[in-house]
Amino acid sequence: MIDMKHTQLKKILSFSLCLLCAVWLGVGTVIPVWAQNQTIEEPTAQAFGLKKETQTAFPLLQGKPVFRLFPKAKTATTTPPPPPSSEKTLDAPSLSPKKRRAQQTDNFPSSLCVGGETFGVRLLAQGVLIVSAGEKEKLHPAYDAGVRPLDCIIEMNGQAVKTVEDVGKILQNSGGSAVTMTCLREGKKLNFRITPYYEPENGKYKAGIWIRDSVAGIGTLTYYHPTTGEFGGLGHGICDLDTGKLVPISGGAVLDVNVTQIVKGECGKPGELRGFLKQDKKGALIKNHDCGVFGVLAPVPEHGTPTPVGKRHELHTGPATLRCALGESTPKDYAIKITDIDYHSTGSKSFAITVCDEALLSATGGIIQGMSGSPIIQDGKLVGAVTHVLIGDPTRGYGIFIENMLNAAQMQTAKAT
Repeated sequence: MIDMKHTQLKKILSFSLCLLCAVWLGVGTVIPVWAQNQTIEEPTAQAFGLKKETQTAFPLLQGKPVFRLFPKAKTATTTPPPPPSSEKTLDAPSLSPKKRRAQQTDNFPSSLCVGGETFGVRLLAQGVLIVSAGEKEKLHPAYDAGVRPLDCIIEMNGQAVKTVEDVGKILQNSGGSAVTMTCLREGKKLNFRITPYYEPENGKYKAGIWIRDSVAGIGTLTYYHPTTGEFGGLGHGICDLDTGKLVPISGGAVLDVNVTQIVKGECGKPGELRGFLKQDKKGALIKNHDCGVFGVLAPVPEHGTPTPVGKRHELHTGPATLRCALGESTPKDYAIKITDIDYHSTGSKSFAITVCDEALLSATGGIIQGMSGSPIIQDGKLVGAVTHVLIGDPTRGYGIFIENMLNAAQMQTAKAT
């Protein structure tokens, strides 16, 4: 069992990197994502004694009017993680029978088609999402009225709002008079009365808020059902950069992606897939969860061959296979090792992995952003997906149990044959 009291255990820094389409309606400057590639890190608890990690999804998109809201990153450590000899594995027999039964379910299909294809994701917020209420600015009428980050604007002056442009138009038409704003907060409707202020520099009325109506980026498909087209990808949720909370969504689209560049990962500098989304819709996005994004592919791909689904107790340290396409039309298999397993995990960091395939190391340096969701196969079974890469060592990272993803998806379809 992992000794959580080990004196050498250190805090790990991680971040959720997602791309944001946003507009500043208060004070500040919007920076194009392709102008400044930075990394956000936040403290997080960790179970393996690895150093620093970052989620591997949602690298920067090029050729699209996508903007970033986050500040310059802290300096990432380049200290490598401890050698394998210092690692310990949480053995499956240490789980009590009661806990093991609670963590397993028979509701999933016994087999699924393995993914590995690179895909684009565009999430639609439930209205217009407030990223910042301007609480740190000199003028913050929205914050004074009670508006808070992650509130979702659904109406203003009785009119439904769905886009950033809708909000801006109503503010300009107010002429400085008070406007009513209806927001969703944790499923509850709240009404606020806000008096916009006039900014003479650009001749506009503003409420002092950062807002966005969509989130877009690149990830990897983990699995799909051969009959229904139900799918899961990424292996972790898409979160707000400032609060770390999941972005509430009303839906979204799965799109084709054109990968234009592979940036290799280096010690202290995560690599990434770069490209842009195409307009070809491949499916619908239904759910954003801590353990992945989920939806339905349409049409269902015809080339897939069902692969048995492996349960957490079937995982073991040793050789495994990672499947990813890196922007190509056909995914390829690469050799990795599972070095550490937390059989108690219910989240997105269930086991530690090391890339040992020379071809993948040559192409990417290891695990890079955009590989989130890359399926992991061991002993002929789909057992999980890649979720994180260590900043200090791009050859190492985390994976999630496929069980955790299926539990989050609540897939209860007929078993594939």
